Amino acid sequence: MDAWQELNERQQTYLRAIFEQDQAQERSERLRAAREQHTRPADQWRWILYANTEHGHTPLKQAIKDAGLVDPGTGSTFKALEERGYILVVSEGATSHRRSELIVTIRLTTKGRRLVRSALSLTSTVRLPVGTLREWHWRALVHAYKAGEQGAGEWPRDIGHMTVRRLEEYRVKGQDHPLIGYVEIPCEPYVRKRWPGDSGYTTTTRDVLRITAFGLQYYRENWQRYRDLYPTVNAPIPDDHRSQEQQEPIGEQDDQISSLSEGLPFFEEAKREVFPPKHAGGRPAKGRVRVNIKLTAELQKRTEALDRSQLIIDLLNAHFGIRD
Repeated sequence: MDAWQELNERQQTYLRAIFEQDQAQERSERLRAAREQHTRPADQWRWILYANTEHGHTPLKQAIKDAGLVDPGTGSTFKALEERGYILVVSEGATSHRRSELIVTIRLTTKGRRLVRSALSLTSTVRLPVGTLREWHWRALVHAYKAGEQGAGEWPRDIGHMTVRRLEEYRVKGQDHPLIGYVEIPCEPYVRKRWPGDSGYTTTTRDVLRITAFGLQYYRENWQRYRDLYPTVNAPIPDDHRSQEQQEPIGEQDDQISSLSEGLPFFEEAKREVFPPKHAGGRPAKGRVRVNIKLTAELQKRTEALDRSQLIIDLLNAHFGIRD
């Protein structure tokens, strides 16, 4: 018989409630560790309190009470689960009085956790390699990468202070290697106030967070890995990942390329390079064409959520009248 089916319904309910509280405490501990940059031994936070408090019951006791199973048989149920190796139980009196209320703490064992996951068809959280950014951290780094030299003056609402701080305090093998950092950039004159009520002073610079040289290197080297890990994040392809788009010359393409700026007014510049040299007749040699294009700031803004490489290919194909 399956180990889960060997437990009666009451024992299953108890074990499920313990598991849910165990997972809640694990999530809470991960957040604390990320905030404080410090991990603690599991023995300090895995134990679950089963007791009454001044404001009601602890979460575990409340969950079992909501199931209608807090009664004189609770101790026996805990004992049965402990004897099977699914939990550890420690009981002690709230005071030294012999009739003092017992305070019970429970710890789910690895065996118990494995059993519940198997019974509920759950999978354990995938442990990412040390140093791997979570999705929200990667999204913040992508934002800094898009901001470029001007820096990220403002951050999207879904990127919080602690997420930004994680990038500022990024470490590799115990060494500080910030992915973003504050820099001072020129701007239009404005009055900077140092505290509420301060009359302030006029300045022509402001501090912004900008991706660091290491951050740029990290982005380029890890872009593909994070693209596979977090495919919903719109992360631009690094320049050194872009393949040189190639195309066969068509008709009087040499003349057409030279007038790309006029034909496609949303490009600031379009420089061309045709190789090998022309034939004596003046037509381009049968070779390949490389077109270097710089988008205007307006078009960059309007196409931020698009695949720009494909957009440019489509525009050039339309300009030269190329059909699939």
